[in-house]
Amino acid sequence: MCLAVVLLAFTVRFLTAQFIAQHITDPAWFPHGIYAIFDNQAQDMLDGKTGAFWVEDALSSPRAATAAVYPPGYSLWLAFIYRVTNTRSALVVQKVQMTLDALFVLLIIGVGVTAYGWRTGLMAGVVAAMSPLLAFNGATPLADSPAAWIVVGGAWMLLLAMKRLSWRWALGAGLMFGASCWLRANALLLGLWCGIALLFLVKASWPVALRLSGIFVLGVLLLVAPVIVRN
Repeated sequence: MCLAVVLLAFTVRFLTAQFIAQHITDPAWFPHGIYAIFDNQAQDMLDGKTGAFWVEDALSSPRAATAAVYPPGYSLWLAFIYRVTNTRSALVVQKVQMTLDALFVLLIIGVGVTAYGWRTGLMAGVVAAMSPLLAFNGATPLADSPAAWIVVGGAWMLLLAMKRLSWRWALGAGLMFGASCWLRANALLLGLWCGIALLFLVKASWPVALRLSGIFVLGVLLLVAPVIVRN
């Protein structure tokens, strides 16, 4: 059943990707300016013109000033894809992310199964597989979809931490939320509020809930701090 959901997700994303590929030069469908920021940084990394993490003096280099505004994760991701495929193209990135995004529905199924059971998990997977918005994000070579994979993976680990009262799962969840901020900063405040929610949702004594919450927030900060220092 899970394989059928993945195949459904891949089919929907493949068809969506064909449409986007045909309109890849149309700014109404693909924001070239935003992609170019990460693409330039990735190509500079591969050409040895800049480091993988630190940026040059933003006051003397307009490109460095632009790169400093965004976290480095997506540029590193593009550089990795370019190096592995030996092709520096947005269409190659699209194919890689589209394929991985089809597998992303397994994470959603996992969250649903952990929280409510198999029936709910499979239904959530089918809805995610057929969702036009998720398919569009998955078939568009931008940071939105990879960041979502990591956040949902972190949410699954957070559920496991709550059910098993495991500090290891809590730390892993925090690291996942923090890692997503290397791609997009959207989950920065989400990590804080999830840490607060743990205090009230964990079915255990206050010391246990406080420990899990603190370890989770620590995991977030461990990976967010380097990006803050860089920028």
